Amino acid sequence: MSTTTGKSLIELAPAYAAVVDEMMEAGGDLSDEDLAARLNAITGAFEGKVEACQFVYRRLTGDAAACDALVAELVTPYQQRAQRLRAGAERLKRYVYTCLKEANVVKVETPHGGARIQANGGVLPVLFDGDPKELPAMYQKVAISLDSEKVLAAHKAQEPLPEGVTVGERGQHLRWI
Repeated sequence: MSTTTGKSLIELAPAYAAVVDEMMEAGGDLSDEDLAARLNAITGAFEGKVEACQFVYRRLTGDAAACDALVAELVTPYQQRAQRLRAGAERLKRYVYTCLKEANVVKVETPHGGARIQANGGVLPVLFDGDPKELPAMYQKVAISLDSEKVLAAHKAQEPLPEGVTVGERGQHLRWI
């Protein structure tokens, strides 16, 4: 495919690859302005630049997906092992707690540490197994929030909205075709 300036996509590709390499060397932290300046410096027809950007976009998203798959393949077994190790440590801690409780011992000191049973800190737990609607009002918490579905329905029906409530415009995004 040849653009109106005579440069094919294959000829443009190295220039775009160089920009992507610069972006990756910067840790992906190339500002939007720097990225635009580098891409604007590449000569070629508008359609050719759009197509080249589309190919680079697809390459980057494909590489990211491959990295995600690799991370899942490599990290997941270690995450699972870490989860099993933490669970084992908690089971061991519960075992020692149970042994101390059964022995009616509050504290055991050893040359390398020890263990003791102590009260939990923080706020006292409040337990309730009924319907909160049946509680006296002073023990209820009522959350009030904007019902956006009703606002949109009123907007669609061209009804006036309360002060401070507005309906924004739909945004736009780029879709590769």
